[in-house]
Amino acid sequence: MLGECWERERRVEGAITMISLTRNLCLLPRLTLRSSIFISSSLFFSTSTARKPSPKLSFIAGYLISSIGFSPEKAIEASKQIRHINSPSKPDAVLKFFKSIGLDEAGIRNAVSRKPILLCTQVEKTLKPKVRVLQQVGFSQPEIAKLISENPFFLHRKNVQLKIEFLADLFSSKADLYRAIIKNTHLLCSNLDNRIMPNVSYLRACGLSSDQIGYLMKCNHRFITRRLDSIKSVVQRAIELGFSPESKMFRFALHSTCRMSRASVDAKIKVMRTFGLSEAEISSAILKAPQLLFLSVENIKSKADFFMKRPDCELSYVISHPKLLCYSFEKRLVPRYHVLELLKLKGLPKRKCGLFYCMMISDKKFVEKFILPYEKELPDLSKIFLSACAGNVSMEDCFS
Repeated sequence: MLGECWERERRVEGAITMISLTRNLCLLPRLTLRSSIFISSSLFFSTSTARKPSPKLSFIAGYLISSIGFSPEKAIEASKQIRHINSPSKPDAVLKFFKSIGLDEAGIRNAVSRKPILLCTQVEKTLKPKVRVLQQVGFSQPEIAKLISENPFFLHRKNVQLKIEFLADLFSSKADLYRAIIKNTHLLCSNLDNRIMPNVSYLRACGLSSDQIGYLMKCNHRFITRRLDSIKSVVQRAIELGFSPESKMFRFALHSTCRMSRASVDAKIKVMRTFGLSEAEISSAILKAPQLLFLSVENIKSKADFFMKRPDCELSYVISHPKLLCYSFEKRLVPRYHVLELLKLKGLPKRKCGLFYCMMISDKKFVEKFILPYEKELPDLSKIFLSACAGNVSMEDCFS
């Protein structure tokens, strides 16, 4: 009898265990039959292979998660660079300092993700002196916080003060200096003696003033941190296009040529030749409007075709006013030309204006001169112009 009771209790306990396990399985996500069988076997049979435990996080990986808000994946990756940190003392000091100068949690997380080694940097010896230099220049606390968040690399570089003092002479305002520093992460990290100063000296020898060099840096933030042979190549290309270093347009030419390859420039010159233009005419057009080089080959071709469709517009006129090719189709050329054609049908305006003048004036002046005075004759002209600016008029409509 006693044996039967034990056997009955054993069966009851087994049944309860099975019910409990079944309920737990119902809570699991839907699985394939194969994976379900695997889970069942691992639960019901003690002989199945046990799951491998997840790897234990290092101290610094856990710190990155709990104190800075990294995801586990990002924390593991970043911790590879600073795995030697096994105490919170240095990271805590760095975070405390960053918070004291205005960095919020997102700013700190961004800075540390870009340069994890910040967490083992000495505050008094390394971080404070760099921040003090920025304060002495006159950068505000929010500006300094943003700079560190987006470009923390300079905090471990030497001669930061000398670099800023040297660069300040190239810019007309503190705002321009700040913009250049924050846009070009290499500017405060490049070697002053071997990279920045030789480049500036060469450009000055070419006849560029400090203001002109500063302009180039504003337009192309990485220009001054290029290799010297690269800058020489850009200067040589501008000279080949006909620009003189003494010309006021030389800086615009450098801005254009430094942003594209020689092959790209040659392709644009080639498409201009297909319109029957001479080398002298092409050179003259580029000298007047270096921004032509920023246009794509297709853009140059389509705009030239657009103007050549106009009966009273010679290609020679367009080339003598090359900025016409630089204006936007959608925002300027098509809407204004459409209005001018409608006025022409009505015999307006009484005084003839050149096409270039009509296209180069501001939107406000265009409305004042070519729309408002003719509302009586064409009451819908303003609506037509706005509709054209919204893209509801095609190039073909201008000639229909």
